[in-house]
Amino acid sequence: MESYKNILVVVEEQNFVTKAIARATTLAGYTNGKVNILLLKNNNFVSRLSTLSKNKHKPKTTPSVRSKDELLQHMITKLAQKGINVNPELLSCYSYADILKEAQNKDIDTIVVSESKHSFWFKYQTPPVDEYLIGISPYPLLIVKEHTWHKDGHILSAVELFNNKVEHQKLTEKVLEESEHFVQLLGGDCHMVDCYYGEKEDMSFNYIQTETNQDIHLSIMKKYCHDHHLQEDNIHLSLELPENAIKQLSIEVDSELVIVGDCGHRGLLSKFSTHVSEEVLNNINCDLLVLKP
Repeated sequence: MESYKNILVVVEEQNFVTKAIARATTLAGYTNGKVNILLLKNNNFVSRLSTLSKNKHKPKTTPSVRSKDELLQHMITKLAQKGINVNPELLSCYSYADILKEAQNKDIDTIVVSESKHSFWFKYQTPPVDEYLIGISPYPLLIVKEHTWHKDGHILSAVELFNNKVEHQKLTEKVLEESEHFVQLLGGDCHMVDCYYGEKEDMSFNYIQTETNQDIHLSIMKKYCHDHHLQEDNIHLSLELPENAIKQLSIEVDSELVIVGDCGHRGLLSKFSTHVSEEVLNNINCDLLVLKP
C-alpha cells in the first residue's frame, strides 16, 4: 500500500494550471502528508513554438515565467499559513527526466499533475507530461481533471483477474489494495470492473472461453472483494474493450477517481502506440490514478 505522505506536484509553465496543487493538498490532508511543488519550465524550441501557436490569438495577459514563479511561491506561503505541510522551497526543472530526479532526491512517493493540454501537431515531438509520466514514472501518478472529490464519493478500479503473468497479478493486487485504501480515505465506495470474453477471438481479454466460466469469474471477483473489504454489489463484468468499459462505468457511477495498473512503456514502438491508460485518461472526466508494479 502506498503512503501518499510525500507528494510532488508538477505544474507546467506551458499549460499553467494549479488545480493539481489543490488536489494534492486535499490528499495530503487525508494522509497527514507533505506537498512539494515543482515548476516544469520550457527549455526547447518545439515546446515554445507549441506555446506560441496555442496562444497567438489569446489576449496578452498570460503570466510571464517570473510571475509564475512568484505566484507559486505566494501559493506556498498561503498554504503554509493555513497549516498545510508544504515545502517552502519552490522546485523547478527543465525536462521530464528531471522530474524523476527531483522525485528521487526528495524521496517522493507520489506524483500529482494536471491533465495536459497539447495540440495534436506537437504530441509526438513533445509528448504531454502526463502521458510521458504514465509510461516512465515508477511512482504512483495521480492525473487531475475537473471532477471534484466529494465525501462518500465513488471509486472505479480496473482489474485483470485472469491474466496469469506475475507482473499483472501484482498490479491487480496493488490496484485492489489502493482501492481499499482510498475507500477508507474518502469514505465512499469502490466499483470493480473486469473485461470478459466476447464471442470473437479478437475481443477476448482472458483465457477461458466457455460461457459457464462467467459464473466462476464473478465468484472470483466476489472473493477479491471480500479479501479487500469491498462491496460485492459493485462488481462489473464487461464485454467491452477495457477503455470503453471504464469510460461507460465512470459516467454511470459518477466516479471521482479511476484506478488502473500500468506496466509502463518499453521500446521504440511504444512512443507511437496508444496504451490503455492513455485511452482511459482521454475518455474519462475524473481523476486517474496510475499504479506501477
